[in-house]
Amino acid sequence: MTPIQELHENMLDDLLIDLDVDEYEKIFVQQIQNSDEDYTSPQIDHYSDLYRRFMDTMGEEDLDEDKRNEVIRRFEQISLTILTALNNKFHLDIDEERIGETDGYFYGYVLACYRFFIIDLQSNIIQLMISYLGRHMNDLYTQFSALDQKKDVVTMSNKRTMSPKLAILAANIYDVTDYIFSLLDESTIMDYMEEGDVVVLSIREMMKKGLLPGEFVVPIADIYKQNVDLKARVCLKVTLAMRDGKIHEEPAEDSNEETNNIEEEA
Repeated sequence: MTPIQELHENMLDDLLIDLDVDEYEKIFVQQIQNSDEDYTSPQIDHYSDLYRRFMDTMGEEDLDEDKRNEVIRRFEQISLTILTALNNKFHLDIDEERIGETDGYFYGYVLACYRFFIIDLQSNIIQLMISYLGRHMNDLYTQFSALDQKKDVVTMSNKRTMSPKLAILAANIYDVTDYIFSLLDESTIMDYMEEGDVVVLSIREMMKKGLLPGEFVVPIADIYKQNVDLKARVCLKVTLAMRDGKIHEEPAEDSNEETNNIEEEA
């Protein structure tokens, strides 16, 4: 056995030892089932490192075939456990056999779903709210403009650092974010996710290929509305984005028309 072969075999042995199916099934089921209960600290990513090690090791050809097959069996069982738990939690109907048959990217899709729905959920919601506010500020202000007469301390404080429209939306940010969720469904929510994010790209690809069936927006919205810590953190981040100028007020709808009329008259 060459030194390189020995290194590869050691990698395989280490992975085989670490892939304790019972332990990981317990970890993932508990984490996914309880994912809506604790957002006082970041969710721990238990899958990404396993995925990386699995893909790196399986890419080698000079491995003991029996050990190799056992590693594949264990990692596949752990991955199926994650999919089943995600299906149950987020009202999904992911068919693992169809994912595998479609393009052989089974484990990558499991990783994408795990990160999107569990690890990155808080940051995804923050991105969603910031993006939606930026694109639909006038519509949202129209919905909440009746509250402009409410000169409470928060609103008056916000108006010192924001435009009047943003100040009203910021003062009612809890209700605004709930309202935004009520306007979204599976066909629209991905339009407001970060464009260059690899996980988001994978989820979009799954949806385009029909590999992510289900109605997951309602469960995400329910988790958001029922979790006080999560909602507080999201609303704080969105409000800070407003104050820092990361969300800009849309131009008036008739501003272009007025400019065109002036140019025509000239």
